[in-house]
Amino acid sequence: MAHAVITREPAAAAAYAAALAPLGLDALAMPVTRSAPPDDPGALARAVAGGGYAAVIVASARAAFA
Repeated sequence: MAHAVITREPAAAAAYAAALAPLGLDALAMPVTRSAPPDDPGALARAVAGGGYAAVIVASARAAFA
């Protein structure tokens, strides 16, 4: 059987694994990153309040949520 590596934790990979199963792929959840709170939660707010930024870029839905 062919394998597919899903780079998410097992709970988040379940829907992807279910979608890949009919294609004959055995999915393996293998997270490559982890989410953690910032050391200083107020740093972004202070930086934005200080001005000088035309935009704030958010790299992912998880980052936007945080």
